[in-house]
Amino acid sequence: MRALNDWTAKVWATSKRHFWCVSIPLNPQWAVEEIKRCKKLGATAVWMRPNVMQEVRWWNEDWDPVWKTMSELGMALVFHEATGTYNATYSTDYKFDRYWIAHAVSHPLEMATAVAGILGYGVLERHPKLKVLFCEAGATWVPYMLFRLDSHYTARPKEMAPLTMPPSEYFKRQCVICSFEPEEALLSETMAWFKGDNMACTSDYPHWDSSGVSGVVRYLKNYPNLDEQSRINFFSRAAIDALGLKP
Repeated sequence: MRALNDWTAKVWATSKRHFWCVSIPLNPQWAVEEIKRCKKLGATAVWMRPNVMQEVRWWNEDWDPVWKTMSELGMALVFHEATGTYNATYSTDYKFDRYWIAHAVSHPLEMATAVAGILGYGVLERHPKLKVLFCEAGATWVPYMLFRLDSHYTARPKEMAPLTMPPSEYFKRQCVICSFEPEEALLSETMAWFKGDNMACTSDYPHWDSSGVSGVVRYLKNYPNLDEQSRINFFSRAAIDALGLKP
């Protein structure tokens, strides 16, 4: 991880337009040390996969020192799924033997479990200053997932410790879902559901399934009726605020 982060800081992030994420080991103590080291090298955020890797449940309280360190340093948490290393729940070595099917389902479904984990286990309750971005997983499933979590919060109150408010309220306070598919069905309805907040535009360029370098143009073409405030939030403000960037 140190080698990768050193390369990213010293070789890749060569201009003011390059913001980079720390890659961390799956050991909380080592992760804290690497986050502090990389903050000094100019890192903006911390990247993790949403999966259970090597039996590590990152939502458990033994990871609280990591989130506390990030909150104190003003560093956001960025979740991004990856099927190439075949450690996803929905991977070609577990459920499907065809890559395209594994890829189609792994990104949104693994990210949905990350949303459930970080909300349901009280990570954001314990760390109210931690900002979280969920990337390359689509966006339109999020309202349903939050609705489902909220319905359980209401129906099963005795199981909700340590939550003090519905899961969706934590999400709206601290989370951003990053859209990268301009033609995603029901995207404008999802933006309306979030009232223009909690969503940001990304491209995932140059992956084969990215929106490409013209992604913004495609969004504007597909959703010409976006109000000005929603447009500002989606294309700049939401990500700027979540990452703690200076204007």
